[in-house]
Amino acid sequence: NLLFFDSDTPSACGGVVHFLNERAAELFGFALQEAGRYRETDFWDSLSDRTTFLSQLQKQGRIANFEACLRRADDTPFWSLISGVEITYNDLPCVLFSLSDISVQIKRETTLRQLASTDSLTGIYNRRSFFELADQAIADLMQSDRPCCVLILDIDHFKTINDTLGHAQGDEVIRRVAQLCAHMLRSGDVLGRIGGEEFAVLLVKTSLSAANSIAERLRQRIERTQLVAQSDSIQFTVSVGVAAVRPGDTVSTALHRADLVLYQAKAKGRNRVEQYVENSEESSVEG
Repeated sequence: NLLFFDSDTPSACGGVVHFLNERAAELFGFALQEAGRYRETDFWDSLSDRTTFLSQLQKQGRIANFEACLRRADDTPFWSLISGVEITYNDLPCVLFSLSDISVQIKRETTLRQLASTDSLTGIYNRRSFFELADQAIADLMQSDRPCCVLILDIDHFKTINDTLGHAQGDEVIRRVAQLCAHMLRSGDVLGRIGGEEFAVLLVKTSLSAANSIAERLRQRIERTQLVAQSDSIQFTVSVGVAAVRPGDTVSTALHRADLVLYQAKAKGRNRVEQYVENSEESSVEG
């Protein structure tokens, strides 16, 4: 897939298309005779990718195997492996682009990454990915002095659900809790399944009092949910531990404090929220 662009103008307003072969026209979705209507800038999905590509090309005179997302004439994106070299064409300085469509490969790689980072039962982050992403988010938030908190949720009496209704229904309860949490949390929050019936949440830009309110809303929403199995309604609840993230914390150290008060919630009857109070071994209860 070959295209020639005028290299006098690409950094300013996008080079004019001087030539492209039939395969390039098919790739971008227009007829050969329409080539003159397009400029080099029309094909990039990301201006930052374009800037990086042109910068490297101008420094080295050529560039090979640059991976970027481009756009077809109908504005649909596709991934391409791009090579470029400065040439002279009809006494004009030009850039020759060679393109390969790698959309299938990128989709396959993305799918593999998603499978490696998500929990197969629920589709949310698995334990490893949750801890990695939460630690990175905490580091970023601490640099900007933004508050954040963690929650630990544990499904109450989950062994009884499994033993009496079977593992298939137990799995459905786990999936439903994950769905409810994902629906109620914000896009910047991090949610993961970190154990069999245990979930963890990092609430970004959230004070302890706000985190406690979010935890209580989650608890109430889950309490109101019912699943139907073999004409029977399944009701289930969660206990929740809440803790603020301190300066210097990792997500593990913050979750340890949340776990301490989660045990208190279990000991006090379950289906409740317990909040870890800083500088104290006591906790306050809401729920």
